[in-house]
Amino acid sequence: MKKIVSLLFGLFLVVCLIDGVLDIGSGIAGRLKGVIAGGTDGNATATRLARIGGLPKRYVPGLGDVILPAAVPGVTIGPEGERLHRHLVAPEDARRRVLLLGASQSFGFSNDDDETLAAALERQLPGTLVRNFSMPGHTIPANVMMLDARLAAGEAYDRVIVVNGSVDLVRVCVLAARLPPPAATRPVIAEIARQLTSSGSRHRKDGLRQDPCATADGRETAATRVLEDLRGLLDYAQRRNVRVTFVLPPVPFGTPAEAEVVRDPAAVGAYATALGPALTAFRQKLAAAGLPDVLDLSEAFPSDGRGLFSDFYGHLSDAGNQLLARRIAEDLNRQLPPAPLPD
Repeated sequence: MKKIVSLLFGLFLVVCLIDGVLDIGSGIAGRLKGVIAGGTDGNATATRLARIGGLPKRYVPGLGDVILPAAVPGVTIGPEGERLHRHLVAPEDARRRVLLLGASQSFGFSNDDDETLAAALERQLPGTLVRNFSMPGHTIPANVMMLDARLAAGEAYDRVIVVNGSVDLVRVCVLAARLPPPAATRPVIAEIARQLTSSGSRHRKDGLRQDPCATADGRETAATRVLEDLRGLLDYAQRRNVRVTFVLPPVPFGTPAEAEVVRDPAAVGAYATALGPALTAFRQKLAAAGLPDVLDLSEAFPSDGRGLFSDFYGHLSDAGNQLLARRIAEDLNRQLPPAPLPD
């Protein structure tokens, strides 16, 4: 009898283990899908995800995904992941060269090639060549690695523009709260026993982590972490004798523009609650730090943001890119004389 009971219990554990592994995989996929696409216009978001997600990629440790050379309708990727557009000036005739880095916003997640921020910057900076090596999902440390790769390739730029910061806060404040807990290193049975007997788990009953930015202390920690990453970027640029302008871009959380593009107000509320206060904390730290070459454009758009965002995750429309490019160009031209027009 004991052998039968032991056998049944062993089979039960095997089934639980297999079921748990499958649940973890499907849970990660489902939650990531919800984080990326939940609450937006489903058809438009699905189209953009399919267009960008279908591009070939390779994973670079410490950097993340780098899109390989490819072309699909509206999106052209050149050597080493550069997002291409029709330049207004030939490379050999350019009076000024700018490198654009960032995440999906400056990559142009929602835009065709000639509607990206890089294309808009060229229109605002006549005689300037803008190369776009932004990449969806890249954080500030990844931007440093991409800059290092471009310099190692022997490229030279009059200015490097990094449009980022909100992605870094999203990773700390939003994604970390929605992904399942990391796999335990202890034996499975011991972990099950610990969870069954523990009365002070740091995870919610649904198995997700508590939002690390739900408290003032958590937001302070998140803002400090992103600020230190920014200091690392500026320190690296100074050591390499490269002039960097860091741009904190606008985001639409908490604006009436959400009504146009969001079908699930609860999803907006979750993002606004997590990211809005964290962004405020980061902006306060930026102002107090007084770092050179930092341009806070997080409130550069009109209060409603109408027509400037394609979704409430901060991806810009063509009009949004044009307005953001104009604000960046105004700052850049105050520091550097405008490049002379080509003959």
